[in-house]
Amino acid sequence: MKQVHIFFFLLLTFSSFGQLHIIQGRFPNLKGSWVYLSAFRGFKSIDLDSAKVSSEGQFQLSFAADPAGIGYLHTHTNQSFPIALVDSLIQLENESPSLFQIRVIHGYNTRVLARQAPPTKDLHPYMSWYLPFRTWIHELPYLPSVKPSEVPAALTSAQALHPADPRLFTSGLLAEALERYLWLAKINASSPAQAQASMTLAIDTLLARSVNHPTLYQELTQFLFQTFEKNFWNEASEYLANQALSQNACQLPDRLTFRLESYRKMKVGLQAPDIHFQGNLWRAGEISHGPTRLSEVEKRYKLLVFGASWCQMCQKEMNSILSRYEDWRTKGIEVLFISLDTNPKAFLTFTKDLPFLSVCDYKQAQGKAAQDYFISSSPTLFLLNQQNTILDRPISALQVDKWLQSHSF
Repeated sequence: MKQVHIFFFLLLTFSSFGQLHIIQGRFPNLKGSWVYLSAFRGFKSIDLDSAKVSSEGQFQLSFAADPAGIGYLHTHTNQSFPIALVDSLIQLENESPSLFQIRVIHGYNTRVLARQAPPTKDLHPYMSWYLPFRTWIHELPYLPSVKPSEVPAALTSAQALHPADPRLFTSGLLAEALERYLWLAKINASSPAQAQASMTLAIDTLLARSVNHPTLYQELTQFLFQTFEKNFWNEASEYLANQALSQNACQLPDRLTFRLESYRKMKVGLQAPDIHFQGNLWRAGEISHGPTRLSEVEKRYKLLVFGASWCQMCQKEMNSILSRYEDWRTKGIEVLFISLDTNPKAFLTFTKDLPFLSVCDYKQAQGKAAQDYFISSSPTLFLLNQQNTILDRPISALQVDKWLQSHSF
């Protein structure tokens, strides 16, 4: 009993100075395991504390209550449980080796967050903002089909999102909120031009709101770029690249800069760099004695495929290309495979049955062609005309088909 009194005296002391809030847990099925407490910060999360579950199945963690936000308890298995980082004392019980069955014994806001109690007037102000905002974010994808009349108002609200808003920054919802805003703006557009105008407005607004926060600006630019690439919104990627690389307020990481440059300097309509074929040029497993440069390939269209034998997606894409190659040839397309391999045997094994030209300088992504074309992932495709003007940046053989269908012959 004396130890209990001492503990609560210390707890009150910590709370009175606003220093530490406490999480106590009893997890008998996780004896000897480590548990971790993390908190959301923008697009990422940070570790707040960690503890090893004792032989009695108990542990204790602590965290600073400022700033208010959402965190999560997790183990090395990556299971997680939400924590409201506003409760001064949180007590948890778990009779299972899974974190999904945790019961919140004490800590009202965390109980509400875990849907183990209904919200009341006693809810912390942060949680009073967070819960309806989370519901709104989760409902956004369904508005166009369920409540289309509410889409304009939802877009107006989404356009007001501020990446540096302290509440949003610590909520863990920043990425989801922005991604769903961009998606809603895209599908609500009545034409491709309006869709691009919506993306342009979103990019300009979000970058302007984060430019005074260098780290956030970097993470936001990275997030937007990944979102646009994932959805194959090339025009949005090109505009983002131009805007982010033209500003001087925030320095971007070298890798991100390199990838953005691929959209600024290799966008549709520009002249692609000529490629001098270094090393041996192969076709169907035999050395080809020409051409020596990309510009010497006299075909109406040229599809450049940057890939490698070790790339599983390249192997899948190559099968799709092979099944279409003869048809493409009748339409004036020649395929050239630019390998990122470093092993001559692996390159030759991979290309021995390819009926089109293959070349490798064995320098991986550091080769001149890969650098000139800003290759950072594979497979990467470029569709050029005879003069090496970039016509499209297809993501697959299927998209090449779609491009061909949209152009008359």
